[in-house]
Amino acid sequence: MEIASNASSEDELLGLRNEGKISESEYQDLLGAMRNSHPYNAGESATNGANKIMSWYIWSPFQSGTVKEICAHMTMHEKIVAMIRSALLGLWVAAAFAAPQGIILLPAVVGIKRSALAISIAVILLIIFLISIPIIRKRNKNFLCSTKWAKSRGYTVDKI
Repeated sequence: MEIASNASSEDELLGLRNEGKISESEYQDLLGAMRNSHPYNAGESATNGANKIMSWYIWSPFQSGTVKEICAHMTMHEKIVAMIRSALLGLWVAAAFAAPQGIILLPAVVGIKRSALAISIAVILLIIFLISIPIIRKRNKNFLCSTKWAKSRGYTVDKI
């Protein structure tokens, strides 16, 4: 432990572990202590606490345990990308439901008789939205698997 106490970075600790100078459990203990002692690492690592609470800006009520774990270990850059993706998804959902309603209701508000064309366009937009749901889910799974932590654990789209 004396050798490991002089290590100043995670890379040095990893080197000591790989050289066999410290055990895996000592490595994990020292790594946790090192991360807890550096506040600038707190945003980058979810290993600071065993029960880290999910950030509200990437939380979803339908997340599986695996997805929660991946999200808890995201870097700040990955969290920003996830927030942007979520905002775009929100816009897509809003547009998918607002556009058909506007197409159907706007003629009635203006005093024009509803046409079969307007209703057909609304139905086509809703069908496009329904078709996009599995595509969006697959792209989100691909994104989660592309995060640094998920890659290091070998997660694939099939495992999420």
